Amino acid sequence: MARTSNISGRQVGNWWEWFFGPFSAYSDKFIALDIPGPTRRILIALQGGQVRLGEIFLGTSFPIGAAQVGSTEGRSISGSRYSFNDYGSLTLAKGPTRVEMDYRVVASKSLWDQTKPELDRNSGSLVAAIGSTTRASSVQFGILGPVKWGEDLPDEYEYSFTITGVA
Repeated sequence: MARTSNISGRQVGNWWEWFFGPFSAYSDKFIALDIPGPTRRILIALQGGQVRLGEIFLGTSFPIGAAQVGSTEGRSISGSRYSFNDYGSLTLAKGPTRVEMDYRVVASKSLWDQTKPELDRNSGSLVAAIGSTTRASSVQFGILGPVKWGEDLPDEYEYSFTITGVA
């Protein structure tokens, strides 16, 4: 399976395209899911004056349900530390910033019965979560955190999980 992906950035012509057009490339993110066979070969070729590579996602994808509109949210967590001495002077130690995302999802009972064991198996592991194919910021690579769900719906499950991004 040969595939070429442009990871140099996203080309858009207007605001409508930026917010509603599908991503043909993720700025510094390359996603290749469901690659058959145990051997994966990636050839990175220089085309232009400068190349930067951020994150590469390889693996098997599985559906987890439908994201709830307006409930997926992200936050930046600063690794910087600060303190004030006895004279009121600020000491600041700059650190990296990482991103955390909370995803809220609804799934049918049958899909939940398939998804829950996968979430348990991958808990505490490096995973990639794709919240929306139209928003690169909802694609996160990090540690799968806690999964929370309610038991109050008869035919479906609403649940949430957190991805703690790698700085």
